[in-house]
Amino acid sequence: WNQKLLKLEQGVGEMQISAKSFEVRDVPAYLDMKTMRRGMKTTKRVWDYINMFRSYVTNWKTSRWKEIDFGTIDE
Repeated sequence: WNQKLLKLEQGVGEMQISAKSFEVRDVPAYLDMKTMRRGMKTTKRVWDYINMFRSYVTNWKTSRWKEIDFGTIDE
């Protein structure tokens, strides 16, 4: 999705340059692109947290209770 959004952003940038060169008064800002980029960053962060949590749980399932460092769990 990141690559698709990058292509869209490049296309928008080219359209804005063309609009300025033809002296178009109202150049669209395409605020939706910025909102999509922000949403993708948030989604990626959540995805990373989920994967990190799953890896912790997987490690805990295979560890013995005496070997678990509960200090790192609190962090």
